[in-house]
Amino acid sequence: MSNGAANTGEEVTGLFTAVLFSLIAVYEWRFLRKRGRKPKTYVKVFAVLLVCFTYNFLLEWFRRLPSPNLLIEWIFGSLVRVFV
Repeated sequence: MSNGAANTGEEVTGLFTAVLFSLIAVYEWRFLRKRGRKPKTYVKVFAVLLVCFTYNFLLEWFRRLPSPNLLIEWIFGSLVRVFV
């Protein structure tokens, strides 16, 4: 990073994503604890959260990864062509 000004937007986006996922994790933890959920539920919820965070991080880090939007458009585009 020779020029900090050029990367400011990307750094802010990554920081925002990390803060947002942290807030979601705290909310989920408090929600599960308040309702007395089983440890297995904690594992499931935080595993999904970790997968989502990892996917978002990888999309931010490697800009050329395929977007899931293309898959969704392909599936529903095919359905639309079949029925219309």
